[in-house]
Amino acid sequence: MEGVKINSPEYCRISGHTFGFPPKSIEYFVKCWDMEQKGEDVSKLKKGKLGINCSGFMFVIHIDIFVEDIMWMWETYKHPEAVKYETFIRYKKDYFYVKFGDVEYLIQVENEIRERMATDTEGVI
Repeated sequence: MEGVKINSPEYCRISGHTFGFPPKSIEYFVKCWDMEQKGEDVSKLKKGKLGINCSGFMFVIHIDIFVEDIMWMWETYKHPEAVKYETFIRYKKDYFYVKFGDVEYLIQVENEIRERMATDTEGVI
């Protein structure tokens, strides 16, 4: 971290990888962070934002990388304790609970959230 400015996009990227967050979610967060720091409009990126609690990790994710990154989490963190708990997905005030490794239901949740997003005028959690 020598020479890396605290709270810079690179700082967030390195920290995210160090702490074990999903790679694409890290890039999504870093892009939003960078745009906000520059005063750019991030509303399009935030429209697809979801809150996640998976295997003890809490993070934000975009709907377009949602299934892929949750599957990455399940594959990466197969600890016996982690598999006992559901993954929590939050969209606005709604919570969805998916059993560890249940890809079929995860895809159903993605489709349901996409349907809600299509008719939602606010779109941010």
